[in-house]
Amino acid sequence: MTPGYPGVLIPEHRLALDAARPGYTTLVSHGHGDHVPYDPAEAMGTWKPSLADIWCTPETEDIIRTRYSDTPRPHLRSVPYGEPFEVNGCRITFRSAGHILGSALIHVECPEGSVLYTGDFKAHEALTCPSMDPAPADVLITETTFGLPIFLWEEPEALRNQIVDFAKEALEDGATPVFLAYGLGKGQEVVKTLGEGGIDVALHGAVRSMCDVYERHGYTFPRATPYEKETLEGKALVCPPGSRTNPMVTKLKSYRTAYVSGWASLANRRQQMDADGLIALSDHADYKGLIDLVEAVSPRKVFTVHGYTEPFAEVLRKRGLDAEPLMKEESRGEE
Repeated sequence: MTPGYPGVLIPEHRLALDAARPGYTTLVSHGHGDHVPYDPAEAMGTWKPSLADIWCTPETEDIIRTRYSDTPRPHLRSVPYGEPFEVNGCRITFRSAGHILGSALIHVECPEGSVLYTGDFKAHEALTCPSMDPAPADVLITETTFGLPIFLWEEPEALRNQIVDFAKEALEDGATPVFLAYGLGKGQEVVKTLGEGGIDVALHGAVRSMCDVYERHGYTFPRATPYEKETLEGKALVCPPGSRTNPMVTKLKSYRTAYVSGWASLANRRQQMDADGLIALSDHADYKGLIDLVEAVSPRKVFTVHGYTEPFAEVLRKRGLDAEPLMKEESRGEE
């Protein structure tokens, strides 16, 4: 295995996992921008004709074509979860990663052995994507975004109650509850949570466009409508964290903001995000979820990528496992 841009390469079989190389077949785990690969010789999001086929799930294909509609993807192909296909002498199966809509654990079975590549994954159940479905493998390549023991999530139901309670308390006080949540994945989870809690929701355009994709794949958001400042009264607003200083927020007569992310488990995020509330609902596995995945896969070798790669590899070595970082930088996944 070798690092790619930004993912992983299996040179023996010309496979690129969340990476791109001319002459390689690319396997994409999900539609977040840090996992949709590009040719490093070109601008972000550009595919060269020399690149071979690009495979992903149908939901991820829809996300990619929607988010990057200005970039042609002539080689983009999709296969549903659980349906094996053959590429370069290997058997490939996409299995749900539980991270966002269409996210996949990539199971590669080659003559030399098997590999499970996680991309990003979530160990707890979600409202807007199927639960994680791991498989045993000889080699595990896992993200470690929250690979420190300090990151332990509360039960999802408790976190969803926090979201609904925050909204109800703000509305009762005449304030607009504003939820700062990443536009793809977290945003839809928050919108679904609020709707099931009886809260009407207005959607920032980035959140709305991805809700449209989710709806094409069977998920519904019946209490959600596009943002219009004239009709915001009595509703919650869901927007990306970067919209915190946007006039759609700052010009509200009265509002309260809640930052929704695994990083909200860090107390300093309240000041950094200038948020009234912190809700640590994550689209990634916590430390325990990472440990549980390793035990479920039972690999002979573990490579860590993204996040706390060396600390988590050291934890696994102390448990008697052969583990090492494949990428030593502490990059952080989109949350």
